[in-house]
Amino acid sequence: MIEQATRPQKAEPGDVPRHVLIVTVGSHGDIHPFLAIGNELVQRGHRVSVITNSYYAGQVAEVGCELVPLGERFDLSELAKNPQMMAKWTGSVNIFRELIIPNAPGIVEAIEKVHQRDAVDVVLTHHIALGAAWACERIGVPHVVGCLSPVAWNNKLDPCILMPLPVKFSEKIRPITTKWARWGTALAFDGMLNKMRRELGLPARRYNYMVDTLGGKANLGLWSRHFRGPLPGDPDHGVICGFSVWDRDSERQVRSEEIERFLKDGDEPIVFTLGTSAVHVAGDFYMAASEACRGLGKRGVLLVGKDGKLPQGAPDGVRAFSYAPHSQVMPRSCAIVHHGGVGTTAQAMRAGRPTVIVPFAHDQFDNAARAERMGISRTLARSQVNVARMTDVLRGLLADEIAVRGAAEIGRRMKDENGATAAADVMERVASGQPA
Repeated sequence: MIEQATRPQKAEPGDVPRHVLIVTVGSHGDIHPFLAIGNELVQRGHRVSVITNSYYAGQVAEVGCELVPLGERFDLSELAKNPQMMAKWTGSVNIFRELIIPNAPGIVEAIEKVHQRDAVDVVLTHHIALGAAWACERIGVPHVVGCLSPVAWNNKLDPCILMPLPVKFSEKIRPITTKWARWGTALAFDGMLNKMRRELGLPARRYNYMVDTLGGKANLGLWSRHFRGPLPGDPDHGVICGFSVWDRDSERQVRSEEIERFLKDGDEPIVFTLGTSAVHVAGDFYMAASEACRGLGKRGVLLVGKDGKLPQGAPDGVRAFSYAPHSQVMPRSCAIVHHGGVGTTAQAMRAGRPTVIVPFAHDQFDNAARAERMGISRTLARSQVNVARMTDVLRGLLADEIAVRGAAEIGRRMKDENGATAAADVMERVASGQPA
């Protein structure tokens, strides 16, 4: 296992441009970190192909990569509107059964077709892009796994919080979550995955999801070492790279002048965002946000998604935008309230602002707990989101000088981290046959 350096040293790839294939599925939060790495590799002169849903075609082209469409095009936001996909207890299982596992045969086929057409030197795969490792095994191409949050490396020395349980109870059962994750994923998914493996001429095996998640010639932890540092028992060839951030999206961005005018027109606002998935099942979140701003006498920026609107009767100092780059608005806020997606968590930490996290599903409970243990965040259960609780939690956070100073210090420490650069270094080394 290799610990990230503050300023990663660029690898010496030689004069030969490589053909790098990236495989990623999921929401914008799953796609963007890999686009950042792809863009970095393109800037270094490599050719990068990206296997993903054609819904992201514009963004793939924007970073200079070639799109290899995966399956039929569909609007991922429509999937996110299904409350079962963001259910706090079963959301992850539902997504795996409905989206992740059915994609596996298509991923294998797509990788093999790309390699037959134009030989691939190395594959970078999102850890939930099941099937990618199988294809690499069949065609003899090295692969690197990119893990977006510490949940993927669930380590018995730092067990993750996988369920929406009260904090005290969650802490008590943390020691058994590593075994639970291994057994639970095997019980839920091995039957379906082994059927697919046999059809591909590969042997059945136990713990498919965990084996592939923790495998690869290198395994990238795409988060900051300040969020979760290296530990004994982490994956072989594990490298903590830092957060890989990309939030330039010309297709969704509103006119920046409008946001700029608002940001310059008064005190630092509170920013409220639910990313690109939880925003579709927001419930009363934005109403509570708007009224909390009124009660606190604060301005507010509500990032409500393309179908969202400003809550009725919102105070004059609260504005709603469909989308804005987090790197534009978060550093100019006084606090941030979000859902705990790892990409949003990364941007909030980089911005150096204290947060309130309202976790909905998936890895968000663990991300929220980590930020709270760092002393820079408070956690508000989704079921407790109302005007009174939102107001009280924000009032306490803004008055907590330790949290405010701590968040600012974390932002300063992360200033020079660049996960995409560190990840690209590893990709070049693996493509050249060097150790990760």
